[in-house]
Amino acid sequence: MKLYDFLENEFIPNIDEQKLRYNAHGLVYLSIIDKGYYEKDGIIHYRAFEEEIYGIDYFIHKLVSFIKSAAYGQDTMKRILLLLGPPGSAKSTIVNIIKLLLEEYTQRNPVFAAKCPNNCNPLYLLPAQLKYDLRKKYDVNIEPHYLPCPVCQKQLKEVDWQEIELQPISFSRIKNIGISTYAPGDPNTTDDSVLIGNLSLAKLSIYRDDTDPRIWNYNGVLQMGNRGIVEFVEILKAKTEHLNILLTASQDKLIVSVSYT
Repeated sequence: MKLYDFLENEFIPNIDEQKLRYNAHGLVYLSIIDKGYYEKDGIIHYRAFEEEIYGIDYFIHKLVSFIKSAAYGQDTMKRILLLLGPPGSAKSTIVNIIKLLLEEYTQRNPVFAAKCPNNCNPLYLLPAQLKYDLRKKYDVNIEPHYLPCPVCQKQLKEVDWQEIELQPISFSRIKNIGISTYAPGDPNTTDDSVLIGNLSLAKLSIYRDDTDPRIWNYNGVLQMGNRGIVEFVEILKAKTEHLNILLTASQDKLIVSVSYT
């Protein structure tokens, strides 16, 4: 499907649901409420967590409220969600449940992505004015300055945006599509490539142009988890440089790579 056809026939006609499906927080929120929920004593109980987690219904209520507010474009969309607590307080269980929900939901309801290593959000490939119009007219959670990955930017220079080809994708924990995990290693040996990938000499020999974005290996956890969720295990132990990259990704919706050369 071409980007123009997606916009006119898929996205705008079903705008109320689609505007949630095409932002990461919205997709997580839809995957949670898809299992059902009910209200009791002023607290919303989500059935997706009931079989695994007990006694922290209020915390789950607050957690999903955070995700929901981000899905609808509140300032929480620029924040990093930190789960802090003693061992055995269900932090990892909550994250694992969300990963599974996201995987199951997108397998039943695939989302469209650009044909690039980062599975870019199609809305990011639209012209800035059109992004502004979608936000103003339909309250779509997108800013005009949001940019697609370097590979998609190269495509946009070569092909009109309406002709960009899209493909349906489903998230996978095994294949690291839309779901990835970062675990801090030895700070003396761990470099930025674990987050943002690295230069591929093999691809450089193919494309023979050190400014071509295709010579980059887009296998960092931020790129693999794009459109979905990236779990940072023991984030407070991560290198300062890695935290800076994460902050830029969360606030500017941009993964900053080092120079290709």
